[in-house]
Amino acid sequence: MLTKMIRTSALVALMIAAQSLLTACNQASAYSSDSTAKIPSDVLTLVNQTFQSNFVYGDWRFQGTQVINNSINAYIQIPDKLELSEKQQKQYIQMVICPSQDKAQMWLTTRDYPIWVHLYTHDKKYGVYAQCTNPHI
Repeated sequence: MLTKMIRTSALVALMIAAQSLLTACNQASAYSSDSTAKIPSDVLTLVNQTFQSNFVYGDWRFQGTQVINNSINAYIQIPDKLELSEKQQKQYIQMVICPSQDKAQMWLTTRDYPIWVHLYTHDKKYGVYAQCTNPHI
């Protein structure tokens, strides 16, 4: 009887450890980037240049792009959280921060790749993000 309880306890402990490892792997993969081979480097360069030119002055800093799940993610670090609800922040990203329709060359070049803009203060994982709408599709 005692041996059976020890085996059961050991099995439960093993299952918990395995689940913890799987959870950690899933969390890590959520933040890992895909290979940029899926998106041509000239496309990423154009997106970087477009965002970089908008954040030359002021306290907001464009921190580059990252390819995740075949989409382009642009990261902008801000000094303080915005005093807006999450919904309002997403609308602000889409209406103000996403490149305007005047950036036709960028939008036509990126037509096959979604662009997401992330605002964060210290850690990219805890920011707010929204997808830009391509006005040329």
